[in-house]
Amino acid sequence: MTEADAKEALNDKKNDKNSGVSDEGTSEQKDIETDNTIEDSAASTAESESAETGASGVSNDSLHYDPKDSISWPINGNVIIPYSMDTTVYFETLKEYKCSPAMVIEAQTGDEVKAVYESKVAEVSSNPELGNYVKLELGDGYTVTLGQLQDVKVALGEHLDAGQVVGTIGEPSRFYSEEGSNLYFAVEKDGFATIPWRDKEDRPYKQKSPTISKIDIVGLLHYILTYIFLNVLYNPRSILAHYNLY
Repeated sequence: MTEADAKEALNDKKNDKNSGVSDEGTSEQKDIETDNTIEDSAASTAESESAETGASGVSNDSLHYDPKDSISWPINGNVIIPYSMDTTVYFETLKEYKCSPAMVIEAQTGDEVKAVYESKVAEVSSNPELGNYVKLELGDGYTVTLGQLQDVKVALGEHLDAGQVVGTIGEPSRFYSEEGSNLYFAVEKDGFATIPWRDKEDRPYKQKSPTISKIDIVGLLHYILTYIFLNVLYNPRSILAHYNLY
């Protein structure tokens, strides 16, 4: 073997060795990439489960409300405006009769408002009518809205036990100024106003056009009789005209 052949054989041996190292490095790199992919997938799954569970660590599917179960009152007080979707009720501040999808309960500023059932905070917001309000998700399509609040003590997504403080009563909005400080307490089933514990068949009430109530009829009769008395019976001109004296 010549010197040139020996050098060529040596170079081939080095190339084979480098190739083996390269292949080994490529294999290790592939293993690392595979491990990273598995870790990313696990992290993505964990984030997805966390999003479904919420900040409270309780899954939405775990909430369940049976209308046969009783729920606690959010506050102690007299009902100023009752729930009424079949007939109209009078709103003192608005000076009008209309259907009421919620109960307005008398309260004092600073009174604590409590969760009526095991629930999850689905919404924390405010509007001109309700002021600050919190919407609680009870499960099975049922939600509870608590309005006219001052200090809200819960956070979005938080899991609440029955009786846990949600917030405190604030000053009434301009829609309820004559009624005074109060709690707006509404229950909905799949977006429709209802009171499940008073409706055995659990039929959600869809919004209806206002109907004439007994109070409306009495008021109308009073107006008619007053008009007749003042303008017909008690009017001197009508009396004189009756006797052909006018």
